[in-house]
Amino acid sequence: MSAEQSSGRSHVFGTGFWVWIALTLIFQAISAVISHFVSLPTSARWEVGLSLEVVILGASVSAARWAKAHPGESLAGHLIIAVAGNSRGNRGDRRPNPGVSRLWGIWAGLLGGVVFIGVALGLAMHQPGGLGKGLHLPRLSSASAAVALVAVGVACAVTGAMIHPPLQASSDNALRASYMGRFFLWIGLSEVPLMLGIVAILLTNHFWLYFVGAAFALLGLARTAPTERSLDRDQAILDASEHPRSLREALDSLSKPSGRASR
Repeated sequence: MSAEQSSGRSHVFGTGFWVWIALTLIFQAISAVISHFVSLPTSARWEVGLSLEVVILGASVSAARWAKAHPGESLAGHLIIAVAGNSRGNRGDRRPNPGVSRLWGIWAGLLGGVVFIGVALGLAMHQPGGLGKGLHLPRLSSASAAVALVAVGVACAVTGAMIHPPLQASSDNALRASYMGRFFLWIGLSEVPLMLGIVAILLTNHFWLYFVGAAFALLGLARTAPTERSLDRDQAILDASEHPRSLREALDSLSKPSGRASR
């Protein structure tokens, strides 16, 4: 089996698997919320659960078939680009760049992580004893934790705004590597308040602190989103440099197997 065939099969399996995981978590969260207000008999719960599993399986198979027909491209990225393009009315008929689509897929996965972590923590907080049951941790007041989270969040946001590594346009590989390095640097800074928010929940047993950290994480993610405007802004800088080069063409190789040559 060639490296390209192996990469293609992994892409197909991974797309179907992650769609199954995402839909399962979403339906579990919805079911947990509904169960607090509606009491269903056991037989009804089994019927609803089986129906949802059939829906999830069907959606996962459909996603896998889509991935097989679109090798190297991100389903989440395509969905985001399609929705954004149709909302503007002038981009919906343009086929998205596969590399940018994959970037949007990474971005959507990080955004989904913020949501799913919050859902999981919220469900855990409703268990007897709360989230930190059995852990002998020092206690912190919620006010002190909130002030610390805001201070760290502001510091990370200011640092991210000040750090703007230039894009290296000597080759497509260098341009892609410098763009991705900056992309993950900004994401790393935005994730710091989120992680500290989880620690704050353990130390205070107050779930609302997660939203403080999540707010700064979402602001950071909004800044790193590979929107048309941000790509055009970077392209204008590249066009005025000593080595004019297409950023979108350089990112397009993200959708290709690693063994395929690039310029």
